[in-house]
Amino acid sequence: LEGYAHGLYLENGSGYSRVYENIIFNNFNLNTQMFGVTASYVGGDVQGSIWANSGAPMAKFYPDRRHTNLLIGTDSQRIPSISIKDSHFFNPLNTSGSGIKLGYGSGATDGIITNNYFFGGGGRLLEVIDTPNLTVSGNKFYGTNPTLRYTLVYQNSQYGWNNNTYYGGTNRYIYNINDPNGGENRKFDVWQAETGFDANSVETSTAMPSTIIVRPNSYQPGRANIIIYATSGAASVNVNLSNSGLTNGQSYVIRNAFNYFGPSVLTGTYNSNSPTVSLPLTGAAATVASPIGHGYTPPTTCPQFCSMVVVPN
Repeated sequence: LEGYAHGLYLENGSGYSRVYENIIFNNFNLNTQMFGVTASYVGGDVQGSIWANSGAPMAKFYPDRRHTNLLIGTDSQRIPSISIKDSHFFNPLNTSGSGIKLGYGSGATDGIITNNYFFGGGGRLLEVIDTPNLTVSGNKFYGTNPTLRYTLVYQNSQYGWNNNTYYGGTNRYIYNINDPNGGENRKFDVWQAETGFDANSVETSTAMPSTIIVRPNSYQPGRANIIIYATSGAASVNVNLSNSGLTNGQSYVIRNAFNYFGPSVLTGTYNSNSPTVSLPLTGAAATVASPIGHGYTPPTTCPQFCSMVVVPN
């Protein structure tokens, strides 16, 4: 059995698509394809978006199966350029699935992948195919699968691949520069030596620390996305709303993005002198909306990964 239907399916023959402030999760197949079989995708600017738990409804049949969160590539026409910044790619630990697959099909010419989070899954967190000019920097990667594979790098590439952080300590890196069968399952020091990548990057055996990010929405003042990686398993976290865009005395509600029309996680009135609130990661925060007509509700990813939305009143 295979799932069908993607969250976003993007094509563009002219211009440059702007993909900002999205939360895309729990789709039956890929969360997003920037793709065309015979049509083109001339490029895009991706910022501040969240891709999570791709393929999760198919866990009804395959509990550990997940899919690719973001696939970028076309079958017949090369992509000129793509930029992906300040975004999040999540699949639960010890499941299949991957983060980004860039250059699928006819490849891409230029790419920028900076300041993103890649978390979990048993597939490749970042796979790069036939993209000769690429910058990969400031990213954080975390997985616990001992056969986890991060990258697939093809020959004749000019890469600025550096200043990243790799958590977990059991990672495996793949590169194919001259030999399609070479560069398999390298440890970090060998990867550095053989590729010249990640000279100033860090690999650590520790888990990624619990992390909370509040990102103001660029389209609506006072609206913000909250991204929570509670790797400690905490039942609640403290969240500073000072950069949410809320004004002093403004009321707000915090909703669970995985069940947006379900019960509120928290309501309150913003106090600029005391902007930190305690946000529960149980109860309403751990509910998931059921896909219409499917008869199965994917399991929650909270507290390991929670996505909330601050909505101003």
